[in-house]
Amino acid sequence: GLSPEISFQLSWLGRIAMLRGEHERAWQLHERARALGAEQGFKPAEMYAETGLGLGARRTGQFDIAEKHMHNVLDWHRAQRFQAGTALALAELGFIAEQRGDQRGDQVTAHRLQLEGYRLARDSGDPRAIALALEGLAGANALAGGYHQAARLLGAATRLRNSVGRPLPAGQRDDVDRIAGTLRAALGDAELETQLRRGAEAALDDLEL
Repeated sequence: GLSPEISFQLSWLGRIAMLRGEHERAWQLHERARALGAEQGFKPAEMYAETGLGLGARRTGQFDIAEKHMHNVLDWHRAQRFQAGTALALAELGFIAEQRGDQRGDQVTAHRLQLEGYRLARDSGDPRAIALALEGLAGANALAGGYHQAARLLGAATRLRNSVGRPLPAGQRDDVDRIAGTLRAALGDAELETQLRRGAEAALDDLEL
């Protein structure tokens, strides 16, 4: 008789599968969770599952599908005035805009979305939410050729995650590793390390976003 709880547990299993790189299984679990939440008329469970569908679609390069799901998630969280969920959806949409690459990549849109998410994250005071937004801004800046600035943003994000004892696990490092790879190719190892350190030592208000 606890169908909403079953929906959440299916989504949690979907998140674990995603961390393991089992994307097809993650999709199946999140879709079952979404259907169950919708069947029960329990929107929080449905939206949590749809967030997983959006996360999974982006990580497998299905950007149009990911964008559709994350817009649904964004609209609902905005209506609920839930800042954490809104900030996450904005970050995901920003990454989508960035990752579409030369063909469809849109640095202006990516930066706008990530900056909006950053402001919400700062208001929430959650270091991990702020770190995610900084990572998103790093990606947008790297796309525009602002490599030094992007590296400093990544350094600041790492410091924030470490400050609460929650560094990114291996299964969640795709974006950071992808952006760092772009920066390493542009700056070289030594300069990248210098800029990462500068970002880690800077106050948030002193960072160029």
